[in-house]
This record gives sequence, C-alpha cells and structure tokens, in this order.
Amino acid sequence: MHPALDKRVFDKEAVSLVNHGFEVVHIAPDENPKTWNEKGVDIITYDRPGGLKGRILQLKKLYTMAKQVNADVYHCNEVDSWFVGVFLKLRFGKPCVFDVHEHYPEEFAQTRFPQLVQPLVTLFISVLMTFLSFFTTRVVLAKKSLERDFRFYSSKNIVAVQNFSPIASFTNIHDCDATDSEQTILRDTPLKLIHLGLINRNRGWPQILEGLSIAKNKNVELSILGKMNDGSQQEFESAIMSLGLSERVQFESWLPIDEALKKVNVCDVGLIMFQPGLFNHVHALPHKLFDYMGSKLAVIAPRFAVEVSEIVSRSDCGILVDSSSAESFAAAIDCLSEDRAACKAYGEKGSHAVLTNYNWETEEKMLVNMYKELAKQYTVY
Repeated sequence: MHPALDKRVFDKEAVSLVNHGFEVVHIAPDENPKTWNEKGVDIITYDRPGGLKGRILQLKKLYTMAKQVNADVYHCNEVDSWFVGVFLKLRFGKPCVFDVHEHYPEEFAQTRFPQLVQPLVTLFISVLMTFLSFFTTRVVLAKKSLERDFRFYSSKNIVAVQNFSPIASFTNIHDCDATDSEQTILRDTPLKLIHLGLINRNRGWPQILEGLSIAKNKNVELSILGKMNDGSQQEFESAIMSLGLSERVQFESWLPIDEALKKVNVCDVGLIMFQPGLFNHVHALPHKLFDYMGSKLAVIAPRFAVEVSEIVSRSDCGILVDSSSAESFAAAIDCLSEDRAACKAYGEKGSHAVLTNYNWETEEKMLVNMYKELAKQYTVY
C-alpha cells in the first residue's frame, strides 16, 4: 500500500493539484495514525492493515473516513480504495477516479497463488476490474501498457499520466564534460553504482552482489538506498560478508525524495535489475529510471523489460543486460569502468531525454486538465 508521502501519489499528483488551486485530502495507512498538512496537502493516516485479510476488514473504516471528508471527487490509488470510491459514487453520486499503477490481475495472481491456479485468478481479477470500471468516472494510467486491462472501458475516459520525474528535481546536476586528462583521473576514482527504491531478491540483489564480486574492475562502489521488503535482509548482509564486499557496499534505508536525489547525484550508474518471471517486471516502468536519467547517470537495466528497454535504447542512455546473469551485469560494470567517457555520454543523453520528453511537468498537465474537466462537469471547485 502507498505510504502517506508516496512519490507518485503525494509528491507528484497531490502536490501538483494543490499548486493548481485544488484542495486535496490524502488518506493513507501509517504505523502511527495522525493528521497533518504537508506542502498544502491535508494528510490523514490510519493503522496500516496486516496482509490481505487486514485490508479487507479495514474497508469499512476506510469508507467511513472517506465519507467524512465529503470530497467532491474520490481519487483511488489502490484496488481496495477503488471499491470504496465506487461505493461512494453509487450512494452519493460522487465522481470516482481509479489511478492504476500495476497490471493487477497478473501481479495479484503471481505473488499470492500457486502457478496451477494463476490463470483462473488472473481471469477473475480481470473480470472484477472490468465490472468496477463501469462505475468509474475516469481511469488514470501510470503507464500506457495498462490500457490493455481496460479494453472494455471507454477510451475517452482514460487518461495517461505517466510516472516521469519532475525537471525541477534535477538541480545542481554534476557536469558531464571532462578533458582527456580528467578522464584518466576518473578511471582512478571508484565507479559509483546506486540502486534506488525497494530492493529484494526479485529485484536482483543476489545478481548485483555477485556481479560486483566477479567484475574485473574492483574499483567500484555500490549504494543501495531503499527498504528491503522480502525478509532477506540477513541473507543480504551475509552475502556481502562472504563475497568480501563490506568495504564496497553501503545500504541505507528510505529517505525523502529530495535527499535521495542528492545521493543519486554523486553516483555514476543507476541500476534496475528486475528478475524475469513476473509479468509486472516485463512491463515495469519504475520512476527510478527517470531519476537516474535526469541526474545524468548511465543506466544498467534488464533487456527483457519491454518498456524500460525501449526507453533506454531510444535514448541511448545505458546498457541492457541479462539481469538474471551476474556475468552479464559484471561485463556492463567493466565496460563503464573502462570507458568513463562513454559512461558520462550515456548520462548526458538520458538527461536530454528527460528534459525534452520524459518529465512530470508534461504529465502534470494531463492530470490537472482532467480535474478541470471534472470540475465543470460536476460543478465543483
């Protein structure tokens, strides 16, 4: 479930709407329920439920909280809050917006059920989403490939608001120009890698650590900035010790996005190492890709991830690898270590692509215009 200060839900969408004159109340789960205002957004948190059963049992409470807010429009960022939004629309006629970030049918089936029944679960969730969409005023897509999950929904009510990064985030970016003599100096300094965001086995930490250990160039450092969310923290720390990487790997928990980007800005290469086998990894479009690109980092990303690989190839901003292979990852590290000029050039190209195409300022207009249309249609705001 999205936290109160989630990067997309809060930092991008809620703050953007406030900046354009809308009043926004954000209801989110948290370990310590409280109410406060952040960047003009009124935030109300409730006890974070445990597991799927806990989320189902807490629907009534979420409905009561949402009803008390008495919003003109209910913007839902999770499937369970979507149920609440649809019920509020049916009972009170309030517009319901569903903001979809993942391919939920496949994601739900693959992460919660044995392989034998996954096709049936996928079909059930698809039918359920189709049913709910008939009572939904607008569907917002975080990536265009999600439109396939709403093939029976009116396309005129679908709005793509893609998960790109704000240009304003990328201030004081390090200079990518360097003379030949400076390139020699760069080769003597550590190549700094960073993985931003949630990290777990399915996001490739075993391949990252092994690749780091077998790469020919040992003058490489790794920062992992984010939460370990699959219970493999102890195994991760043991692997660092057994591979002799304790002096080269730094792990740091979650930071606010402004502080996180300061860490990114002093690195050379950004990592996306999704492992094959999950539908959502094939069609992933993580915002860290655009954080890396906007910060002028070269990118190492999976060749199989169709949306990520298309952007990396089109922008020529990094190297595509077999992310399941530590050897493939190690080869990419060695390539970028040896040719720092190419590494810097990848970063420069990625930055240009963000400034011209892949930025939140462009996507924000789609979100704001949608709400202006809803305001006119429902005589609110």
